[in-house]
Amino acid sequence: MDFKQVQPNHGQPGQVRYRLIVSDGTHYQQAMLATQLNVLINEGQITEHGLICLEEFICNEVQGRKIVIILRCHVVSPSLGYRVGDPVEYGKAAGGNGGMQGGQPAYGQQPQQAPALNTMAGASVPYKPAGSSSAGSSNGGAYPPYNAGGAAGGYRALSGPVVRAGPPQSIIPINDLNPYINRWVIKARVTSKTDIKRWSNAKGEGTLFSVDLLDEFDGEIRATFFKEACEKFYPLLEQGHVYTFSGGKLKPAQRQYSSIRNNYETTFDTNSEIMEVMDDHKIQSAVYSFKKIGELEETPPNATIDVIGVVKAFSPLSTITTKKDGREVEKRELTLCDDTGTEVRLTVWGERASKQPEQWENHPIVAFKGVKVSDYNGRSLGTMPGSQVTVSPDLPEALHLHNWWHSAGATAASTSISSGGGGGGGGGGFADRKVLSQIKEEQLGFGEKPDYMDVKATLTYIKSDPDPWYRSCTSPDCKRKVTEQLNSYFCEKCQREMPECAYRYILTVSGTDHSGSVYLSCFDEHANILLGKSAEELNSFKASDMQARYDATFQEATFGTHILRLRVKAEQVNDEQRVKSVFLQKFSASGVLAAMVTNELTIIKPDDFHHHFRDGDALKSVVPLVASRFRRAIAMPNLKPPITTVTQAVAYRERILASLPAGAIFTPLMTLYLTDRTTADEIYAARASGIVYAVKLYPAGATTNSDSGVTDMQAIRPALKAMAEVGMPLLVHSEVTDADVDVFHREAAFIVRILQPLVDENPDLKVVMEHITTSEGVDFVMACGSNVAATITPQHLMYNRNAIFQGGLQPHVYCLPVLKHERHRQALLGAIASGSSKFFLGTDSAPHPQTAKESTSGCAGCFSAFAGLELYAEVFESIGALDKFEAFTSKNGAAFYGLADNTEKLTLQRKAWRVPMTYPLGQDTVVVPLRAGQEMAWSVKQG
Repeated sequence: MDFKQVQPNHGQPGQVRYRLIVSDGTHYQQAMLATQLNVLINEGQITEHGLICLEEFICNEVQGRKIVIILRCHVVSPSLGYRVGDPVEYGKAAGGNGGMQGGQPAYGQQPQQAPALNTMAGASVPYKPAGSSSAGSSNGGAYPPYNAGGAAGGYRALSGPVVRAGPPQSIIPINDLNPYINRWVIKARVTSKTDIKRWSNAKGEGTLFSVDLLDEFDGEIRATFFKEACEKFYPLLEQGHVYTFSGGKLKPAQRQYSSIRNNYETTFDTNSEIMEVMDDHKIQSAVYSFKKIGELEETPPNATIDVIGVVKAFSPLSTITTKKDGREVEKRELTLCDDTGTEVRLTVWGERASKQPEQWENHPIVAFKGVKVSDYNGRSLGTMPGSQVTVSPDLPEALHLHNWWHSAGATAASTSISSGGGGGGGGGGFADRKVLSQIKEEQLGFGEKPDYMDVKATLTYIKSDPDPWYRSCTSPDCKRKVTEQLNSYFCEKCQREMPECAYRYILTVSGTDHSGSVYLSCFDEHANILLGKSAEELNSFKASDMQARYDATFQEATFGTHILRLRVKAEQVNDEQRVKSVFLQKFSASGVLAAMVTNELTIIKPDDFHHHFRDGDALKSVVPLVASRFRRAIAMPNLKPPITTVTQAVAYRERILASLPAGAIFTPLMTLYLTDRTTADEIYAARASGIVYAVKLYPAGATTNSDSGVTDMQAIRPALKAMAEVGMPLLVHSEVTDADVDVFHREAAFIVRILQPLVDENPDLKVVMEHITTSEGVDFVMACGSNVAATITPQHLMYNRNAIFQGGLQPHVYCLPVLKHERHRQALLGAIASGSSKFFLGTDSAPHPQTAKESTSGCAGCFSAFAGLELYAEVFESIGALDKFEAFTSKNGAAFYGLADNTEKLTLQRKAWRVPMTYPLGQDTVVVPLRAGQEMAWSVKQG
């Protein structure tokens, strides 16, 4: 409403302060601007009757009067030219002293009639966004974020602590904490959280838990909560969330128990204040200081380090009994390797070992933060209670290791620095193998820890009778035997009754080589691989009197020769020590993990979530190709004229269906073309229609037929709000069209200028970032919540921008967004290899007549409808990620759109064929396909 300069105190030149009168349209209040924000007034950004968003502030009491201290804000708009509403003094309205005398507006201003503001909520108060990324930013006129939470500054109290009166406290970096600062506030992400532990000593007993905290300046500190504080804050603090912390006490850190690089740690009690705050993504999820596995031999014992590597092999879950209190502790041993050609044994302890055993399959890249180095029998690693374990992390080091593993690492020999480490997932080199007789000759298994060895052996016997399985608890975290009751089963560990049980293998096999034979134990996860059928299936064979199929399963697996990883340990059995050899892993004779060479891929019939069918005669050429490979497809609306209404969408859908071959089963998923004039009512009608599944945002002029696209982001706010309300996804062509932005940088600029603010303002809106092309796009999608996903095209996975110019200008690989630098292509490959459900298939197949492509002003778009699925299969195979193929093509997109998986199946076969030079496009024209004249490795199996 007004502001004035407060003269500096005598003897303190330069300490200029500004007093403001701020109003929300209902009340007004006196405020002081923090000195670092003076520039906003000096540069004329904060003006009388202008709108600002308060992002961080403190309400203080000075000489009996309340005053707001503004610590961080951004300018929403310059002066409106009038005062909003008829506000009254806040303190008077509340029955207190608001800090100004009298009930009249400040500085003698008289109320004026103001036109109603057009806000998203339709209220008569100014639009109040939140979440600006920089203090004091005017946002440059960009699309301002919207505070959907309703809490001032985005803060939410965990348990309603009373905010203490006193001088304002600024958030300080963790690295600046020291014992001489009595009162401090830090803002940090919880990167790790331990389970609750019970302790007992001479001073008493109680419970505790710890969290590791990370701030935006990469400072880290460990915080511990004891007794009552443990009970209060354990259920409230969540790993990955961001909070402010105050009221903690510093003490010297016990570095031997933590990888945190800080000389101090802190404790919090029940009087401490912890507030969850909005995640502005300034704080990373973790900060690593990785040590190469090849450097571990020079690393001192008991050091705490960070390490990243490929899981070459992993053991079954096992348990040990602690000597101290007799507790059973679960563990799983991994063989970890990296591009130094070195591998190490890493033991995962506790709950992490038992949860999701499938996460260790298929050689994932795993980052470990805060694991301990041991020097027993060489070098080995082990997790600690505060260790962080991240499978398939979004890190440059992970992408590098992924590329190394699939290009050379999987078949390369490696050196183990752990005793008995053998050759990890590759079976080791020939010189590292042992023979079975060495188990006895070298007294393997009689040490304090198990021995590990690789042998080449033939499985001459697999015991099939009596049943080689046991009845197990159905809980995924429990594998204990259950007791059969009258009509149910009972688990002693879980203390629960269940109507059905699970079946898990305990298989006995005989391994034989030239030196002798030995009996081996093989547990469920590896017995499944060996026999190719689950214990559940074999039990059903016996129950259904299918003895021949049951016997055949064992016969087919017998007399196979394999390289085996064995765990050897002596155990006490009836007062006698017996050496038990456990079959941990099976490798092919070449040393590579046994896996059938895949000649066929049978998957759920996929969906294409980005397709340009075109219109008219072209439909008869395009639709049959799409329907032969996809069960459903998102139909792009950029026709001439564009599909902007439900009526137009219904008519277009009928034209597509009319172009289907007889007997074809296919569903087009229709979309609307978003314009500045799209209304909320049209969105409601689209949802009610049952045939419109999304709305497409084209920035005007960004691509083919986008001239009618969005020019004013403010104009589409009502439509976006309606879409969020009814759960309809927004599909975004993510490129700016500004002439000053390089064509290769348009996606990155769009994220910063448009997409990030749009997502911040509409936290409940589902957004698909269409055909992403850059590492910035991958990073953005991964950093957002589950409401943001992305499609990736085959051309952006196969080619970088050099393809446009190889052998002359190549118009048939020209598309928009344009192909990018190789580092961006590698980022896209890393995204699909990660298995993240945020990425799914969208071909962006866009046919143009050959004459329109091969012209002085060629059209943008690649035609891949003839073999979109086969192209993706080649890419996934090239990076060793065929195990992720079905999720990417058939599951992730359907789940994001809220659709059920298709019931039909489709099979790809490894059968080479040559792509025709052209395909018909209507009656009189042809289209040149992607990869014209080249050979394809995969084809759709007919019949």
